[in-house]
Amino acid sequence: AMIRTMVFYAVLLNGAVTLLVAAAALPLVALFLTADNMEAKDMAVKGLRLFVLSMIPSGLNTAFKNYYQGVNRAALTKIISVLQNFALPAFFAFLLSRFAGLSGAWLGYLAGEGLTFLLVAAYVFIKNRRITFSTEAFALLPRGFGEGAGACMETVIRRPEEVVPASVQASVFCETQGKTKRFASLIALCIEEMANNIVHHGFRKSDGRDHEIDVRIRLKEDVCMIRIRDNCIHFDPVKYMELHRNDDPFSHIGIRMVMKTVREADYVNSLGLNNLTLTIAE
Repeated sequence: AMIRTMVFYAVLLNGAVTLLVAAAALPLVALFLTADNMEAKDMAVKGLRLFVLSMIPSGLNTAFKNYYQGVNRAALTKIISVLQNFALPAFFAFLLSRFAGLSGAWLGYLAGEGLTFLLVAAYVFIKNRRITFSTEAFALLPRGFGEGAGACMETVIRRPEEVVPASVQASVFCETQGKTKRFASLIALCIEEMANNIVHHGFRKSDGRDHEIDVRIRLKEDVCMIRIRDNCIHFDPVKYMELHRNDDPFSHIGIRMVMKTVREADYVNSLGLNNLTLTIAE
């Protein structure tokens, strides 16, 4: 649904802007050029109309780039950024200008953005081993993602007093799924420590925002994955502990204890949200 929505609005909004700018190119150019320089004005109008043709593929590339950043495909995000914002437009502007002059240079944006999108599609086809334009294919989610709804639990913390009930809910959930009481208590402890840290440092009334912590637990065989997402200030606990590794062992004790307990900890900040994923082995 997310892929379908972002593609729809990328095409709709950028298509509308393309038509509007193409139709109003002359008055827009007139805002910056005087009436006695008609030759420059004609070139500018033509260039503007050629440039806006790249807006739809540019919107699609930007939408996918932001989405792939959100699902932690950093390498793909960087490749799209380099191709879209520099490499391909510059290459095609140089190449096409050899044949079509200034118009070719403007068309370099369209060619660069268009080829970037085609390369993204080709990558998706290769990863899925078939040619398909389905939203599921372009999501590039791991195999089995979202399966086993009965092994998932979600809860939202909006006030400090909701931290402990959320951790208790997680413990009860783990036990009902056949996990040991010790393992269930460990999961609850990780959630409580990390959530309390977010509440203490991030729930600030002075910023005028309503804050919340979204906690999601997924159990799979002998592994539990905890995803903690919040809309507070940017804070990377993984990097924070790396920077403070040699501090007093009794300082930052909550984060230190959690990081020593988990098998793996991954953090990414996307669209202003902190996303921490903890993997804990039973």
